Amino acid sequence: MIGTLEFSRGPSRSLYLPERGVLVELPSTCAQGVAVCPKTGNVTVDPMDRAHLKAIMDDAILAKRYPSTEHGEKFMDRVSPQWRNRLLEKAGVVTEAIIKACFLVDKKQVVILLYGSLAKNLAKKRTDEDPSNIDIAVIGGFDWSEKMQVLGLIRPVRELVTAQVKNCEQCRDGTSGCPCQSWPSYKYQSQNEINIPNENLPIDRVNVIIQTPEIVRQQGYGVARNYVASCAKVLYDPEDLWKKIENETIAYVQLSPSIRRGIRTGRNVQVVLEDTYSSWRDSTRFQADSGVIDRVENSLRQNP
Repeated sequence: MIGTLEFSRGPSRSLYLPERGVLVELPSTCAQGVAVCPKTGNVTVDPMDRAHLKAIMDDAILAKRYPSTEHGEKFMDRVSPQWRNRLLEKAGVVTEAIIKACFLVDKKQVVILLYGSLAKNLAKKRTDEDPSNIDIAVIGGFDWSEKMQVLGLIRPVRELVTAQVKNCEQCRDGTSGCPCQSWPSYKYQSQNEINIPNENLPIDRVNVIIQTPEIVRQQGYGVARNYVASCAKVLYDPEDLWKKIENETIAYVQLSPSIRRGIRTGRNVQVVLEDTYSSWRDSTRFQADSGVIDRVENSLRQNP
């Protein structure tokens, strides 16, 4: 199946999904394992990255939104890489605020991920009737109080960015002179320079969710699988925590239900595991994370 897919050859690696009719941008962890010969166009894929690609292809959200090639190709007319770049700038502003807030509550080992349409490079035009949002996940060892503190500290920035984005969405000037096309991210230094929504209203253009690594790994890496399928991109991860969780998630989905049950009940499944991952022996990515299988086993036994 992978061999029939089309990969871009630009600075970032994108993948065309023929059954969905959309082109999605791959996260760097996956893109590194995809090589396209410049002369022949032949594609070689690292065995572990092949499993990562399948997880993206099997994304239930993509399947629901684009049930056929025609649906996806029609949607691609609504996509704007230019507006996506502006939203990525705003995501960077929010990321800086999150990092500062985490330091204030003494949480320095955190992961900040971008997921959703913005991560996939499927952000709709700013004038679309159903515009795209900035979706960010923060993963770290937060208790409830720390989580609330961080959300409170970053709320003013989220409100400001939401207001900036909405102002641009409402502008109908499509010329190159439109201020929305040239306003830098640092344009607004104070909330007095732009209309800020009522503080009781939802901040519907900048979604931030804070979770612990345990929550992300629970229920068969359920949350992590959603992020992987969504082409989640790292905005901040000084300890490479997401790289480990992402690798575990990809390894987990290779296991059959019977093997998962065997691990959860404490049976010795070492021989079966060796056979399951035999095709990954030549994977550079797999070799670089020799502890991934042990971590998956421990996670399943701790969360039966």
